[in-house]
Formats: sequence, C-alpha cells, structure tokens
Amino acid sequence: MSREEIEFHEWAEKELGYENYGAKHSTNRKYFVPPVSPHHIVQEYLFHDPWKMTIACVLLNRTTGRAVRHVIYKLFQKYKTPKMMLENGSPAEIAKIIQPLGLVKRSEYIYKMTSQFLEDSWKYPMELLGVGKYGNDAYRIFACGEYREVTPEDHALNKYHEWVSLHRCRSNNTFECCSVS
Repeated sequence: MSREEIEFHEWAEKELGYENYGAKHSTNRKYFVPPVSPHHIVQEYLFHDPWKMTIACVLLNRTTGRAVRHVIYKLFQKYKTPKMMLENGSPAEIAKIIQPLGLVKRSEYIYKMTSQFLEDSWKYPMELLGVGKYGNDAYRIFACGEYREVTPEDHALNKYHEWVSLHRCRSNNTFECCSVS
C-alpha cells in the first residue's frame, strides 16, 4: 500500500470507528478521491465514509437527494459511526429520524445492515441487507474508484458516471488537467 493508502486506513480506523477496517470490504477499496462534479450528488460528499454513503443510498433509492440531505444530516449527527448506531441506537430511534421521508420500514434494514457492515464476511455492499444495485454501484464508483467497471442504472449516478468518464485525463488517469471543450 502507498503512504496515502496507509494514512487513509489509519484515519478511517480512528475517525470512523471501524474496528474491523481491515475486513474484506476494506481491502477492496483503493485510495481514490472522486472529483466533485457539477451535479453535486450526495455520494460525492460521503465517499470518505462508505457506511454513511451506503445508508444514504438505502434512503435515496426511494426519494430525492434534496429530501434525503436534511434527514441524513440529522441521522449522522446522532450516529457518527456504525458502532455508535449499534451501541446507542435502535430501529425505533432511526425510524423517528427518517420518518419525514416516509421510509420508516427501512429503519430495520439500516440497523441490521450496520451490524453486517462491521463484519468481515462481505466484499461489496450488495451482500448486505437492504442494499441493491444502486448502493452497490455507488460504493464501487465512490469508495473503490471502480467507475470504469460499473454501468449504473440510476439517473443521478449515470450523470456522475458520464461526467467523470468524460473528464478523466486519458494520459495519466487523473482529473486535475482535464478540460472538455
């Protein structure tokens, strides 16, 4: 691993509360900072914390980014890490927070998915309860940098995917020097 990757993993262990950050799903992640697009989709701002991004995707699957932003802010203010959610939260408490979205039943999925997230038995979030293709594609694009290997079906992910594919420098695979005429 590069120095940046080691620093990223050390930061994630300390700041995000992942005791099992060396788990199978973590070793699949590359040091990748996705560029911010003009689309400003939620995942662009949560890429550094795959747990938060995955929960956002569970909620975004049935609502808009505009509606979800306020709710996830409250949810993540209360539960900053997966461990905090499991130790101090419950599906009923989560349901109270996400109720404005009309997705109260998803609170059970979120709580159980959080428990599964900390286990060492998964590689991609599609293997977790309540996470489908959309959440899996977002994880692969934003947390793993696998945007070239993913064909998203969601309209917002498609916009980002098209944008990032157009703006990637073909010569050195970076984003800094790119400009599209």
